[in-house]
Order: sequence, then structure tokens, then C-alpha cells
Amino acid sequence: VNSLVEVGSHYGNIVVPAVKKHNLIKAYAFEPIKENYEILKMNLYVNQINETVIAKQLFVSDVTENIEMYTFKNNSAAALNTNNLNSSTKNIYTSINSLSKSSLASVKTTKLNDEIDHKELDQPIYWLYAQGSEYNIINGSKNLFQNSPPLIIAYSPLLYKSKDIDSEKFYSLLKALGYQNFIDLHSSENKIFSLSKQYLSLLDSRLTKTSSIRLLLFI
Repeated sequence: VNSLVEVGSHYGNIVVPAVKKHNLIKAYAFEPIKENYEILKMNLYVNQINETVIAKQLFVSDVTENIEMYTFKNNSAAALNTNNLNSSTKNIYTSINSLSKSSLASVKTTKLNDEIDHKELDQPIYWLYAQGSEYNIINGSKNLFQNSPPLIIAYSPLLYKSKDIDSEKFYSLLKALGYQNFIDLHSSENKIFSLSKQYLSLLDSRLTKTSSIRLLLFI
């Protein structure tokens, strides 16, 4: 791995140390919320990696359009696409995470494939922490994942529920793209498992009620 594509960069908590510690030659950082994006750009500058990291204020999905996002006063990382929540799911999400009253922000959506230069990415790793839009991102730019590059997903069953996305859909998509194994980064063992519909289904059951996420590395 010598490059990174991160969706949901927030302030740069992942992309900054990744580029500096591992001497990555190129990275992309996508953050849709204006206030977060401005802090991200500042952090890239003060860490002197603003020429290595291409930052874009865009919401990545499987369509090109304008959408509205909920933003929360007490958690700038919890912003959500309004299309990812029905009223019931929104109430559960905001209550469990103790989120303050939200406002709406208008953002532009795009496909990942349309925003990166393939020639600049030799051996990339993809990091998708996109508050329920991970499936759409992958499905909308399948060609990027055809050779099964390392892929980290913030697996978020509650946020998938309102869009009728579940473990079976995720399994089928990843299997079709050639992924064979995964590591649950919640575990300290870093044990490699075979890609399993049953494991994802178990996460659906465990995480939906708590609005939790699980970082999974697919390889």
C-alpha cells in the first residue's frame, strides 16, 4: 500500500497520520461538511502534506446530485444524508448517540470513480467511514474495487436498515468484486476470517439496536 482514498475524512484524523507515518505518495480525502472541510484543509497545511493529499468537499455516493445532510451541534462527525434515515431510525440514532438538535446543510454528491485520478494510485487502500453510504459508494464505482484492493468499511447496520441494505447485500457485492477474507478491526487479534455472510448477519443483530459501527478490513 502506498496511497489512500478516504471518504468521510472529518478533520483528518486518519489521513494525516497515515500519510506522515507511512510516507504515502498520494491520498484523497473527501469531507462534505463545510466547517469540517475547512479544518481538514488547515490540518493538511500545518502538517505540510497539502500537496500530497487532495481534499475535496463532496459527499460520495452512487449518484450525482444535490442532497441535504443533518448536522449536529455536539458531534461534527455524525452528519448524515437525510436519505439514509426514516423518522424512526433518526430518532434511534440521535437518542442513542445523545445528539443535539440538528440543522440541514446542502451538499453536492458524486461518484468516487469520477473524482480520483487512477494514474496517481498505484497500490491504494480505501477507507470508507461514510455514515451509512458505504454500500452505495462501492456499488457506484465497482471498477475501483474489481481487483479487491484493501478496503476498510465502517459497517453501520442501523443506518443501512432504512435503505433495505443488509448483510446479504453486502456479502454479495463484496464477493462479486473478488474479496475473499476480512479482519474485524474491533478485535485485538487481527485474525483473518473467510468472507462470511453469517458474520455480517451477526453484526446486523448485535449493532442495530445500539447504533454502533464496526470497522472491517476486507482483502
